[in-house]
Amino acid sequence: MRLGFLLVMVGCKFSASSKVDGIDTSIPSGDMNFDDTGAADTGDEPDTDTGEDGDPEEWDDDGDGYTEAEGDCDDDDDTIRPGLPDRCDGIDNDCDGAIDEDAAEEDPYEPNDAIPWDLGQTEKGEPIEVEGFLFDEDDVDMFKFQFEDGWGVDELTVVLSDLSPDIAYKFEIIDLDDGAEELFEDFSTSVDESITFELDGGIGDDDVELQVTISSLGGAGCTTPYRLTINHDGWF
Repeated sequence: MRLGFLLVMVGCKFSASSKVDGIDTSIPSGDMNFDDTGAADTGDEPDTDTGEDGDPEEWDDDGDGYTEAEGDCDDDDDTIRPGLPDRCDGIDNDCDGAIDEDAAEEDPYEPNDAIPWDLGQTEKGEPIEVEGFLFDEDDVDMFKFQFEDGWGVDELTVVLSDLSPDIAYKFEIIDLDDGAEELFEDFSTSVDESITFELDGGIGDDDVELQVTISSLGGAGCTTPYRLTINHDGWF
C-alpha cells in the first residue's frame, strides 16, 4: 500500500507555486526586468507634466522676496522691491510710482528749508563750497554766512553753478542784518551755467550776515547737484 502511494506521488508534476498565508509567491511568467528597488521596469517614463506651469507673475525671479503679483516692478533686479528706501539714483527703488522721494535723507544740509544752514565766517582766499540739490520742486535750500569787510578793500562773490538745464533756479541774497532786505534775485534759463552775485565792500570796517536762498520755479532732481561757491577776496 505504501509502495503504491509513493509511486503515485513520483508520477505527479509539481509547479513552483506555493501559497503562504494567502499570498501568491509564484514567479510570474514572461520577460520582466526589475530596478534597484525591486519595482518592475516597464521601460515607460513617469508622466510628471501636469500641463500647468503657473502664473509667471507669481514667480520671484530675483529672489528678493517679492513677486510681480506682490508689487515688484523689476523682478530681474533684487535691489528694486516694495519697502526699500528710494535713494537718489533716478530709479523707483520701492515701486511706488515716485522717483527719489527719499533723496532728502542723502542731502547733508537738510533740513535747511526754514532755518538757514550756518556756513560760518568767510576768510580771504579760502572759498566756502557747498554741493547740494533740490530733491523736488517744493524744496528750498537756505544758507547763511558772515562777511567781514575789513579796513582794506574787500570783495565778495557768490556763485551758483553746475546748473541743470532741466531746472529753473531762483537765486536770492538777503541781508539778515538789515531787516532781511533782499540784495539780489535772479533766475536761470536752460542755457545758463551759473548765476553770480558780487558785493564790493569798499574801504571800511563793516560786518554783515547774508543769507542765500536757492529754490525751483520748475523741475528738480537729486541726480543733478548744484554748486554754491562763496569767495572773499581783497587787498590788505
